[in-house]
Amino acid sequence: MYDLEGELGDGRPARFELLSVWRIARDRTYLPWAKSVGPDSCQITLFGMQKTNDWFYRRSGAFADALSATERLLDNGMKPRWQIFLTTKLLPELDDLLAVVDKLNLRKRVRELGSEFQIFINLPGPEGEAEKLQHLRPTIDQVSGLPESLLASSRKHLGQDVLWRTEAELVSEIINTPFLKEELPEKLWFFVRSNWDVYANIGTLDPWWRLGNLKQDSVESIIHQYECDQVPGMKAQFHLPPAILAEKHGDPGGQRIYSCRDSLLALYRGNYCKREWSRQNGQQL
Repeated sequence: MYDLEGELGDGRPARFELLSVWRIARDRTYLPWAKSVGPDSCQITLFGMQKTNDWFYRRSGAFADALSATERLLDNGMKPRWQIFLTTKLLPELDDLLAVVDKLNLRKRVRELGSEFQIFINLPGPEGEAEKLQHLRPTIDQVSGLPESLLASSRKHLGQDVLWRTEAELVSEIINTPFLKEELPEKLWFFVRSNWDVYANIGTLDPWWRLGNLKQDSVESIIHQYECDQVPGMKAQFHLPPAILAEKHGDPGGQRIYSCRDSLLALYRGNYCKREWSRQNGQQL
């Protein structure tokens, strides 16, 4: 599939330093192949210690797979990178999770491979399945005691001097910023689901972002939907002023934290589209 993507696409497929952690933990032939096509790093996502992590992954054994994958990467001369998602479930377990880094001696072992061990903390976005985690999004007070070393490594990896801001701060900024139409992603691709529904690489897989269906619609009509912003999600993203979304859906005193204004606007846009979709289709929220 990797070779076929390169043949049908516009060059060597992008890897983004992502691999199947599940497969790394089970298939010893996988990493030698992955290393041969490069790069030699792999990101592993964690949400907490075993019980918490497995709850987020919705399967038992996910935490054990992450640790096994970390070891196998190192055994194959590849560098693991840990991404930790910040929620209220993580907070009481963060010290224990960082202790695992020391127990496995990851900093020294990655340094021996000629690099620094990368570990960073990230906030879940509020779109798609992650919208269901909104009740676990921490407030600014709850994250005041996070280790400075972790914050520093996160700022370095993400290239951000400020990792998060409160909803109150962002709502004020959004309302007072002139409307400029958002830009499309630099790289474009399309997702085709098992039922042949087509979505672009913006928004979510909710019905208001659906461009069409390859069994029912022509490729030309699907591309037309994309190019002319014909689906409700794209109409909201590119033609509805953010200030209107913030005024209608924002909490001007909200203390929960978000990585940036675009992340918060994605939440507001999703709420708007969901309500409009339900209204137009006669559904109850």
